[in-house]
Amino acid sequence: MGIFDAVAEEKEAEEREAREFQHKKYKHNFLKLVKNKPKKFIGDVYSEDRDNPGECKTDSAGNIVRPTEYDGKTIICCPEPIEFISEFNDYVDDLDQCKIIMRKLIEGKRPNQSSHFKKIVLGHEPSEGIWFNRTDNGVNLRPGLLDEEMGQPYAVTMGDLAVHGVVVGRTGSGKSVFLNNLIFNMLTEYAPWELDLYLADFKKVELSRYMSKYKTPHLKTCAATSEIRYVITMLSHIVDCMQARQDLFTRLGIQKISEFRKKYNVVLPRVVLLVDEFQQMFQEATNRECVIIDDLLMSIIKLGRATGFHLLFASQEMSGALSGKALANFKIRFALPCDSSVSADILGNTAASALERGYVLVNTDSGKEDQNKKYKVPFIPDDEEIQPDGTIKESYFYKVLREMTEEASSFLYEKSKTFYQEDSQAEIEELEFRLSNDRVKESKELQLKNGRYFDIFTLGNGVVYSDKKYDMETFFLEKGRNKNIFVICPDIDDLAYVQKLLAINFKYSTKLNIKHFYYDFNPILSAKYHIEDDLPVTLFEMQEQLDAINKKYVSRMAVIEAAKQRTVERFIDVFYDKSIEGLGSKERYLDAKKKTLEIFSGAQVSDIQNIVNEKLNEDRRYLGYVEPLMKFYKHEVENVDWDEMFPPIVYWISGIEYIESLPKWIINIMRNGMSANILFNIFTASEDIKFADIVGRCDYIFASGNNEKIYTKCGMKFTKKSRNSIVIDFKIKSLNTERAFKKYKIKTVNYEVPSLNFDALL
Repeated sequence: MGIFDAVAEEKEAEEREAREFQHKKYKHNFLKLVKNKPKKFIGDVYSEDRDNPGECKTDSAGNIVRPTEYDGKTIICCPEPIEFISEFNDYVDDLDQCKIIMRKLIEGKRPNQSSHFKKIVLGHEPSEGIWFNRTDNGVNLRPGLLDEEMGQPYAVTMGDLAVHGVVVGRTGSGKSVFLNNLIFNMLTEYAPWELDLYLADFKKVELSRYMSKYKTPHLKTCAATSEIRYVITMLSHIVDCMQARQDLFTRLGIQKISEFRKKYNVVLPRVVLLVDEFQQMFQEATNRECVIIDDLLMSIIKLGRATGFHLLFASQEMSGALSGKALANFKIRFALPCDSSVSADILGNTAASALERGYVLVNTDSGKEDQNKKYKVPFIPDDEEIQPDGTIKESYFYKVLREMTEEASSFLYEKSKTFYQEDSQAEIEELEFRLSNDRVKESKELQLKNGRYFDIFTLGNGVVYSDKKYDMETFFLEKGRNKNIFVICPDIDDLAYVQKLLAINFKYSTKLNIKHFYYDFNPILSAKYHIEDDLPVTLFEMQEQLDAINKKYVSRMAVIEAAKQRTVERFIDVFYDKSIEGLGSKERYLDAKKKTLEIFSGAQVSDIQNIVNEKLNEDRRYLGYVEPLMKFYKHEVENVDWDEMFPPIVYWISGIEYIESLPKWIINIMRNGMSANILFNIFTASEDIKFADIVGRCDYIFASGNNEKIYTKCGMKFTKKSRNSIVIDFKIKSLNTERAFKKYKIKTVNYEVPSLNFDALL
């Protein structure tokens, strides 16, 4: 390294050290000031004594009243009202009765009470003096040191006056550092029962750290995803919770969250939704989804103040995202170094265009430049250090999260939480383990006993928000008309995956007598995935072999139709007439009909069994003549139902686009196949859906990819996906319901299109 390079590197290190003011130092100084100089924090931490302006409120003994006293008192945590709002349904207009019910719920004296009001004993001081504040009147955002002064770690409060906030900063401006700083300061100031954090990160990396190693106790959700459906359902959940709070307050005659806490002495946490790369949410969404997002956000913007819900959005800029009307409700404006036009849009002036990295400007008022406040932002190191002995020294970032998690456990406090990582996949063996579980099998068997369903399938982890521990998408394949499965995936790997997914479900089906017939018209797909590795199947490769499907169907339906008759002779007449009608072969079936009538001449239904035994003892070749009559006998005399009589058959047609001319009888069988216990699984990789009638005969549709035309033809809503998306979409047409699920990891055969390697040859 040259002398000039060494000097430049040394200078850069000095500048970085000066710029990167360590959060550890900031936090230690901040907590010390809160404890020793309470007057500095009148308003955002301590209450002011009305009789002595500028002094902290004191108790009868002259001690300063701290927001949270860890002196053995018990606090009661109120669950989200969405869990218990139904308790008030019969007394909507009776204010007094609603108040009585609320008291009983808090005391746990409500009959059949479904929601638990958790009690926490504050029996010890948290480490370092953290968790000293309450969220009665808002949530403090602490950007850092005002005017770089160590004595000024002042807050910008999200409360009644300024409910929501935005953060902007160009690439490399330190936006991630700033957001981590805000989050860490909230984690430091408030106990987890005071604050619920919802984090959404469209970069899928930065904010996921709050759940990947330690489950940060304040978090309800961390969504490391660009999956719009997850974000929309998360927003919907937040809106539902917010509206339930609003309903509760109305029934109790209360205006806002601080009043609720004061009157009932319970902790209902404030909620902060922080979205990083917020603008990308609108870029990833379709027009339809953008409208939904707008509506949900406007609901939060309107009701957030009264119910304690706050939005904090961060992006490089806000153009094309929030409307001017919506943005006007975001009174708190943070600007890191950015272009002058962005600074003007957010701050109301261009000052942030000249801002150096490591600093942030805040404007919560008129937008005038003299109203800007400049903060120095603490830096949170997160690099793990490898020690000489090979061990890893935990970074400050994870050390703090671990300590927070342990502290919450010491108070026996834990909240339900979800962590959605878009790119994470479980191994397919995990699905097999769950399907083989005895309790799962018993539940499926019980559900299938009523005869309404052909089978039950488990697909995978859902891509919508849920607070369930096992958020698995499942569906019940019903019996009835047009109950078949259609799979369209232009990506051959997705097509192979869905085949394997269905095969594994059949592998662990409680119906052990299912017969599988696989028609292989797409050799690339069958090269990718060998279905016989998972299922015992009969394989066919010729289009002419499809005729076997028609023969089996006609034979079964002929028996079912003929069994509606009450005499043996009429059964034989109808059975063979239906066989001739469905299959032709008139001469052959007339001979068989004549022979069968001779065998069972004058017989009653109750005589069938004895006649069959007698004839089969004479000659086993009689089996073809007597088999239909035996089914008639079992149905009428032994009360055996048709499902048991006819083992389920699944026909897999892989590569239906390769069939030049689809036989008309296939459409008819697909329409009524379930009557004969027959299911079709149809697979195509063609973006041009060749046989519209096939789609019309399938109630269950799987699709993937980014071709909107496919979704339109299948009557499905289209959602943009990343190029390497691991999501499969699914629709049940008869229920008008759509779902999506993540693929498991599977191993498929690598298939390469043959080509000449001229580099090697020449």
